[in-house]
Amino acid sequence: MISFGTLSRYGESKGLEVIILSGDRDTFQLATDKVTIRIPHTKGGKTETDEYNREKIIEKYGLEPKQLIEVKGLQGDSSDNIPGVPGIRRKNSTIFDSEIWLNRKFI
Repeated sequence: MISFGTLSRYGESKGLEVIILSGDRDTFQLATDKVTIRIPHTKGGKTETDEYNREKIIEKYGLEPKQLIEVKGLQGDSSDNIPGVPGIRRKNSTIFDSEIWLNRKFI
């Protein structure tokens, strides 16, 4: 089976604009300047999509898309059976917004 990641990188290497439509925010790690993630949601009984590329991920989370993998590992995610580090939750996100996190000097 070929993954979203493999297909998106292949398309990008061929100079294509790639769009991934998925309800799974784990796909945010694949966002680049050429790969856009569309996340559907319902608003007022109608389905709409939000678009996320590299720039929007940085704007929203203050991190590069690939760094979201590390955040998930630290915070944990019960839907993916990732326990995370005790004491690190989404609520104390300031660690992820700081220069300390971006430079990885907190360990």
